[in-house]
Amino acid sequence: MLINRVITAGSRRWIQARAPFTTRLSSSVTPKEPELTPNTNNLDRHRTSSFDRWILVFAGKYRRGGAPEFVSQAVMEKARSVSKIKGNLYFAVFTILGMLVGTYIGKQERAAGYSVAQMNLDWHKDVNRQDEEESKRTAQK
Repeated sequence: MLINRVITAGSRRWIQARAPFTTRLSSSVTPKEPELTPNTNNLDRHRTSSFDRWILVFAGKYRRGGAPEFVSQAVMEKARSVSKIKGNLYFAVFTILGMLVGTYIGKQERAAGYSVAQMNLDWHKDVNRQDEEESKRTAQK
């Protein structure tokens, strides 16, 4: 890059010393969050319940069985947000699948000759026929 060519080695060391967050991390190194224990004086800690641990696993923050007892409140809020988004996306996918299945079944029934109007007419015929039979029985008695 042009910027890398302009910056000399001495100034590059100065920039990295002043702003270490600008250095690149290798793919194998991932920043770890400090483990919170009950003895720390961190006011930002959150004791996780079993449901909170499930949310942390579902959000992809920890692996199954690896969620700690204490996490920071920011991590918990982020995991809740991610799990809400994931849940809504799953519901959207299932809704679309349900819509497609319903459309497919409706098209098959239409091809077979079923319709709501025909079902209504058939139901009324049956009710009227049963009413006539019942009135004939009461008239004979």
